[in-house]
Amino acid sequence: MFYLGAGVKSPSREVCDKLTSIGFNLYCKGYTIATKANIGTDSALIHGAKIAQSLINGSHQTHITEGLDDISIGFAVIYTPDGNESLDSFHESTIGAKEFILDVAKDSKVKILNVGNDNTVNDRIKLKSIYDHAFSNYGVELKTFLSASAYKFLPRNAELSSKTYDHYIEQNDHICTILSDCGYTSPTGCAQRDLFNMKRSAFSEHNKYTNNRYERLGTSVINIQERIATSYIKKTPHQYNKKYCDHFAIHSALKDISKKAKGRNITISLSAPVLNNCHPSNLLKIIEGINSKFTLIK
Repeated sequence: MFYLGAGVKSPSREVCDKLTSIGFNLYCKGYTIATKANIGTDSALIHGAKIAQSLINGSHQTHITEGLDDISIGFAVIYTPDGNESLDSFHESTIGAKEFILDVAKDSKVKILNVGNDNTVNDRIKLKSIYDHAFSNYGVELKTFLSASAYKFLPRNAELSSKTYDHYIEQNDHICTILSDCGYTSPTGCAQRDLFNMKRSAFSEHNKYTNNRYERLGTSVINIQERIATSYIKKTPHQYNKKYCDHFAIHSALKDISKKAKGRNITISLSAPVLNNCHPSNLLKIIEGINSKFTLIK
């Protein structure tokens, strides 16, 4: 059984949590996602399905991206902020999702369940209980389980570490990287502040900017000799909705540092506050597409 997954590429972390829960639940019900596997809506649904497959030792595929012309679609799970479920009234900004639905489902009347419409999701796909109650079949609250499993499925170019920056700062094959807000001159988060204090003089060079400091968004500054870098992945909250995560800036900044790191391992802290709104499924999808090795400090 197949359902189609599509939607915007920068949903909030809260929305991604819902999408992950839905992907988990529908996999347990025997469904496979037909998707382009893009960052955002797609990757969050797939992430939930992968966790479910691991938990129940499922034998069917979590998702497919090829051969979509040869399958039958039961319904579509999408996310657009307007909650729209009518193909006739899709906004221009989400027209890509509409075209994908029509291309794969080949039916303008296919049932669309939009996670942007809470009433629709709860009433018609019957998922409210998975947010509020214990997942009795496995003896665990689903939200807690999904959170604990967030970094279980790492891409091949990433490793999870329980060590600190201190362990890597003197290793020549690592670039210890601070993930920063363009509007700040020093990092937030205990681990990043510790790194900043260890290399304060070197990091101070990174704070030279033009009159418009926001031009740094999506870029990285690196000091190969000191094995440190700063990646600017966020603007201060007043620039965006506080729940917004700029996946494009994260991708751009990490890709920039990858080019400058000259084959070295990029080491970042997952506890960096600027990642608070970035869902793990999307961060891992970004990392997967970058030609560098990453060490992710828990």
